[in-house]
Amino acid sequence: MTVQRLKKIRKSIFPDILFLMETKNTSENVLQTLQWLDNNSNHLVAPLSPAAGGLALFWRSSLQVEIISSYIHFMDTKITAKGKSFYATFLYGEPERSERLQVWSLLQEVYSTRSGPWLITGDLPAIFFSLVLSTYIL
Repeated sequence: MTVQRLKKIRKSIFPDILFLMETKNTSENVLQTLQWLDNNSNHLVAPLSPAAGGLALFWRSSLQVEIISSYIHFMDTKITAKGKSFYATFLYGEPERSERLQVWSLLQEVYSTRSGPWLITGDLPAIFFSLVLSTYIL
């Protein structure tokens, strides 16, 4: 179902960057399944188990993407296009509420190293909302 939806998206637009989370497949399987995307470059993080996690980032060769760091919960990058750079963090929120604070702490460490524009995309609302609720409950 996901592949069919991606093919429909691909017919109407050809995104420069595509981020997938919770692939639940080995890196080899993801690459084989999505070889039709024709994106020249990629970075993958394998899931911890077949039932949870897995990240995949694909980008076109017109972009320069530097992977600064990658973890099971996010990929942190520096992207350069047409001579301009910005940071982008692609986030998969920790499904276990009790461990979301750790992901938030890692993001705060990333933030402390930033000096320029920074985009965060993915499951940030789930993590943030969970932390806000925890603060009010405590």
